[in-house]
Amino acid sequence: MTHQCEPPWPKLRADAGVSRKRADWLLPSGIYLEYAGMLKDKACSAPLDAKIRLAQRLGVRLVVIKPSDLADLGALLEPLIH
Repeated sequence: MTHQCEPPWPKLRADAGVSRKRADWLLPSGIYLEYAGMLKDKACSAPLDAKIRLAQRLGVRLVVIKPSDLADLGALLEPLIH
C-alpha cells in the first residue's frame, strides 16, 4: 500500500489556514488518516476536533486511529485500501 505522509488538506475556498494544516496520512483511495494517541490531553484533542470539522467541511473521509486500534491495525485499514 502506497500512502502519503503528512499530506496537506485540500483547499477550502480562500481559507489560508487550511493550506497549512496537514493530516497524518493520505491513502491512495483519498481517505485521510489521523492518529489520536492522546485523546485525554486537551492540547491534543482540540486540534483533532478541528481536523474532524475540517474534513466534514471539505467533504473528505477522515478515519481517526485510536491506540486501541493498533492491536489489529490491519483489520482497520484493509477495507480502506480496496
